[in-house]
Amino acid sequence: MKIEFKKISKTPKSFEVAQEKMTLKGQLWHKQGALFELQATLSGEVLLICDRSGEEYIRGVDEEVHFFISDGLFAPKEGEEMLEVVEFFEGFVDISSILEGEIELIRAEYHVNDE
Repeated sequence: MKIEFKKISKTPKSFEVAQEKMTLKGQLWHKQGALFELQATLSGEVLLICDRSGEEYIRGVDEEVHFFISDGLFAPKEGEEMLEVVEFFEGFVDISSILEGEIELIRAEYHVNDE
């Protein structure tokens, strides 16, 4: 799901995107200049590989995510707090790629199936 930056106002825009039994549902709004803010819930199930046994297992996920998104390169002004910012360069924010990245971050962690 791609949303054009110029269609995002200061009024939060709701979205929901799903992939691989995971859902990212939340809101996106214009913060200032080329900076936008996203707050959402990441929920569902993800297939993982236990780092101890090598066996696959399913883990439930339910967590809050918060991002700043930039339409182009983000350069904080002098004295401004450095934010964690996801940069997009084609005039669109790609919510599907954010979801995909979150799934891959979960998979990249160390996992042990305690069940």
